[in-house]
Amino acid sequence: MSANKKGGIMELGERKRKILKAIVTDYIETAEPVGSRTIAKKYLTDISPATIRNEMADLEDLGLLEQPHTSAGRIPSDLGYRYYVDQIMEIKYPSPQEIEKIKYMLQIQTINELDKIIKRTTKLISDITRYTSAVLTPSVRKSSIRSLQLIRVSDYDIVAVVVTDTGIIKNVVIKSPNAVDDSKILKLNNYLNEKLSGLTINDIGLSVISDIQSHMKEYSEIFSAIISVIYESLKDDDAEVYLEGTTNIFEYPEYDDKDKARTFLSFIEDKNY
Repeated sequence: MSANKKGGIMELGERKRKILKAIVTDYIETAEPVGSRTIAKKYLTDISPATIRNEMADLEDLGLLEQPHTSAGRIPSDLGYRYYVDQIMEIKYPSPQEIEKIKYMLQIQTINELDKIIKRTTKLISDITRYTSAVLTPSVRKSSIRSLQLIRVSDYDIVAVVVTDTGIIKNVVIKSPNAVDDSKILKLNNYLNEKLSGLTINDIGLSVISDIQSHMKEYSEIFSAIISVIYESLKDDDAEVYLEGTTNIFEYPEYDDKDKARTFLSFIEDKNY
């Protein structure tokens, strides 16, 4: 069995690498176990089926292949897929047309529309790869506050703009119990940034709030209104999943099986995973 490990990485001989590559390629295309004759006819015409069978047995002993049925061909194992991705698969770069499409999609987006950027990027990935594309957004509760901007729009109305370290932007309208002027807003804004910058929503507990209130007694009512509205608007805003190209799965042979297709669709529709 010609395989060894170097630096923790399994090293295969050139022939084994070619056979593993052929099996992964064919299995992706057909979703059927791959036999030695198929490899000899389609991929490695200069190697006999008997030699290929021996090499496939070695690859199975190494944990890179599996045999689902006694008389069937082999399929890649999880380890086999990982080895293929890390050691064999060639990087495919975008075509000039795809590069232009990516540039165009990015140019028409603005930095303040994170949700639109994520949705369009998810669709772009799906269009280019022809796969189902899924993107999980950052969780607001686990993101830290980068900056907080208070803007007075009237004597009793304030808009708070919260920007997190993951680029999430939240706008919150706050009703102040007392009239406010620009000088009060500026002082509150500077102090809140000093105390809240770098904290996650989960970090803003009673001790932090009490500390700020003790230093802002003259603005305690305004502060209470601001902090409660900001906290409530962010604490329940968790990560969101964006999906595009769901029907692309039907272009792949393994999903000709209705049970597999149903399982996959049920999984991606469950937003709680």
